[in-house]
Amino acid sequence: MARKLDIGAMLEGTVSKLNKVNCPERAREGPLGGTMQVREIALDQLEENPDNSYAQTGIDELAESIEVIGLQQPLVVVPVEDGRFRILAGHRRRNALEKLERKTAPCVVLDADLDPSLRVLILHWTNTMARGGAGLTAENTFAAAKEIKEALLDLKQRGVLELPGKLRAYVADVLKVSEAAIARADAINKHLSKAWKTDQKKGRINDSVAYELSQCDDALQRELHDLYKGDFWLLDAKDVKAHKKAAAAGFAPLQCPEPPSYIEPCVGTDKRAAAVKRGECPGCCHDCDKADGCEWVCGRVSKVHRAHAEAEEQEETRKQENEAFEASPLGKLRRRLRETLAEYGVHDARDLPHVVYCDWIWTDNPAAYSFTLSLSSLLEIAGQVGIDLQELLFGNPEGAPLRQLDEQMQQVVQEAPPAPVWHPYPAEKPEEGQKVLTLCHSEYVRDNYGAFVYRAGIWYLPEMPDDGLMSVDVRWWSAELPPEGK
Repeated sequence: MARKLDIGAMLEGTVSKLNKVNCPERAREGPLGGTMQVREIALDQLEENPDNSYAQTGIDELAESIEVIGLQQPLVVVPVEDGRFRILAGHRRRNALEKLERKTAPCVVLDADLDPSLRVLILHWTNTMARGGAGLTAENTFAAAKEIKEALLDLKQRGVLELPGKLRAYVADVLKVSEAAIARADAINKHLSKAWKTDQKKGRINDSVAYELSQCDDALQRELHDLYKGDFWLLDAKDVKAHKKAAAAGFAPLQCPEPPSYIEPCVGTDKRAAAVKRGECPGCCHDCDKADGCEWVCGRVSKVHRAHAEAEEQEETRKQENEAFEASPLGKLRRRLRETLAEYGVHDARDLPHVVYCDWIWTDNPAAYSFTLSLSSLLEIAGQVGIDLQELLFGNPEGAPLRQLDEQMQQVVQEAPPAPVWHPYPAEKPEEGQKVLTLCHSEYVRDNYGAFVYRAGIWYLPEMPDDGLMSVDVRWWSAELPPEGK
């Protein structure tokens, strides 16, 4: 097993001890030669490294963290010319400090003549250590791994480092990623087509999809690129695996013919492969009239058959429920309503002058409605049509001409209107000294009935007609008094 590289020891622990250093500058001799220093350097003296491949994201969050708990890792720089320094690691930290309006940054200063290969290791190690992991794309992981590998081989060949075991394990340790991640990045770099690499760079596909595509041959990669062009968001790693399995089967179409609105690979080819080879299966379940109940059927066709069966079952249930409803008294009443309204030219709710919630009268699926007949709705419909409720519900049978009777009563009222029993007060007043029944309000009782004597706008108790003045608010009065004792 490979031993971990102790790059921190190479830096003599300077990085981890930075927050304990209060002096403006401290120089130490490193184990590999060259001078390393920790010092505060003005931000405007720090320049970016053109070779840095690490994304500078999350600056605002990093600035908030520094504001609360302080800077946990210093920058690593090397002197260049004119008193300036080039950042090896810490571009995000430098920008976060600038956002906080700090003037200087704590830096580990490496000797300008530091071994180039060691500089590469320090660059990647410090970046990944500060981030808690590299956070690189597969493309950048491959580039970083290549640089680290070349640096390690150089140091090993020159006898600077001993590296027993697999070289990839040391590379993974520096980048803080798994060996599998480096292997995937290497596969993508070697086998992914140029067209797909372009889409990966532009963020149209993620690393998982890129890796699965790299496991496909060139011809399949071209076919898939043509198929998904413009719709790369539909493609995931699982789909690529399914496309690859279907292509290996040889009999399956590249795209499932069933869902025309989007792209899906053929699935379940491994179940049908042997049957296709024996000539017992056409290959595509959508073209087979024996797919229903077939042991080799793909999941999509099986799902379609289940959906059809459920739909047929639901339709049969709906039919039975509606037949039962139509045979019920409520169903018979609904038919009578429809027949009566049709005689007046009302064939659906839209034929009514005003909106009434009554779609249940004409629906083809009455059993689906929760029937609580509303008398107010029926009265509203009858009023809009111009018939009485009995005629709406039962027609106008002989012997119960309510509509005609109503018209006759209206005619009598117009010819000789009856005298009203109750009179509004004070619009109408009783005769002086007349004893009447009143509907009034008093100080203690609301809507109270009582007998009073009226004289000159004042109400008196009948028992005390001279001094029984009553403070009441009379609203209505009637000359018809209740019988004695009532």
